[in-house]
Amino acid sequence: MQSASGDALHLLKCYNSLRTERRATLIADFQEALALSPPQIGVVEVRLIGPWAADAWDACSEIDLLVLTDRPGVFLDTETLPYAQLVDVLCMTVSDYRRFRADGHTFQGRDGADAVVLWPMEGHSDR
Repeated sequence: MQSASGDALHLLKCYNSLRTERRATLIADFQEALALSPPQIGVVEVRLIGPWAADAWDACSEIDLLVLTDRPGVFLDTETLPYAQLVDVLCMTVSDYRRFRADGHTFQGRDGADAVVLWPMEGHSDR
């Protein structure tokens, strides 16, 4: 018979395992959707940022995407994305992003080091 603390530890391990699995599923779902319906020309990269990227999400967390473009006026159509109603998109040109980062800015206190590239996936060209 396990102690109460042993039971709690077991439940915590199960919870963390489910969280990790859920995050991996979300990432795979976005990568698949973007591969099947690639972003418009001008989108250079789509990154998952924020709490989902940092694996610090909870039930109220939006899904934050950073879309890097080669010119102003380019956007990401979220209609074909999974969980579209939960997606929050920030579009920036690559040059604006570089300036933003060089000036020491972060996204909600995160430096973007935990960002997950969703498109183009490694080993695939963007067009």
